Amino acid sequence: MYFSIEPKTSKEDLFNFDEPYAALKKCIGLNEERLVVVFGLRRTGKTSLMKVVYNELDMPKIYIDAREIFPLTPLSTNQYLVSIFIEFARKYDIIKAILEHVSAVEFVLRAEGKEREAILSSILKNINAEMQKRKTHLVIFIDEAQLLKPTGADRLLAYIYDNLKHIQIVVAGSEIGILEEFAGQNKNASLFGRAKKQITLNRLRPEQSFLFLKKGFAQAKKQISEKELMAAITEIDGIVGWLSMYGWHYLKIGSKKALETIVKDGSKIIADELEAFLSYRGEARRRYLIMLRTLSIREMRWNELKRTLELEEKKKINDSHISNYIEALVNYGFIEKEGINYKLADPLLKRGLDFVKI
Repeated sequence: MYFSIEPKTSKEDLFNFDEPYAALKKCIGLNEERLVVVFGLRRTGKTSLMKVVYNELDMPKIYIDAREIFPLTPLSTNQYLVSIFIEFARKYDIIKAILEHVSAVEFVLRAEGKEREAILSSILKNINAEMQKRKTHLVIFIDEAQLLKPTGADRLLAYIYDNLKHIQIVVAGSEIGILEEFAGQNKNASLFGRAKKQITLNRLRPEQSFLFLKKGFAQAKKQISEKELMAAITEIDGIVGWLSMYGWHYLKIGSKKALETIVKDGSKIIADELEAFLSYRGEARRRYLIMLRTLSIREMRWNELKRTLELEEKKKINDSHISNYIEALVNYGFIEKEGINYKLADPLLKRGLDFVKI
């Protein structure tokens, strides 16, 4: 079914994913595709794509959702990864090969720095050697990978990339710019300079959104007018996650209430995401909100955003500050650049701004 409120796990439930699905499937197990990065705005189906391919994969595999790791510190991340790889070794009956490290797993709770990293890398070496013997690969899927950036996990991935040829990494994340930095776009990143396969998920075009909703309601044997479909598309655009939730709510509570619910709930979700972003921006918080509220009225060029902010504050603002604000909003997926203009990445952000105070 197209309409659900959780990520898809079966290919038949994916819509318009043939190209990215085929691209990701083709990469799996190839030595020349050591690192695969799935890009896309929030709620464009990255997790669904990853889960579908993961479920279909008939080879050694691990799925990691970085949101499971709490608190997100180097120590807790290391502990989590050690437990994941030990569990994998047991499942694939290779625990004997790394049995000497099991007692070290207990030690890792207290170990610090290089000792801790040495334990994890040693376990991975043994797993890699076993994969080589079996003439196969371990494929590690990491969702919301950008969250791991502060923990130094990118150094571990760089080590795997450079030394463990039978372990492949597939990462995805919703904060596009941060994920790019994590995956080596920044010259100071651990993964900088490594070749990577990039797969990008885009929002649906209006005609695709219409077809998605039409087919989704047909699956549920529900008749719906074109007027209702177009009203939903106008309000929530081509974000497949919102469209899917709209269809799900429609089947539960009916047309008008469904659109009202998805707009209200979706706006609050985005407001919470924005509030989390702004919570550590200090005095710049007000400037970010001015820029976002300006873009909620119309698309703007860089110099127009600068002029608007200066008029609002009645003073000159350094160009580098403007660039930093815009870059951060793009990196975290709140705005996007289309041609020479910047615009809100999600139409529901316009309403979400009503819930966020300057």
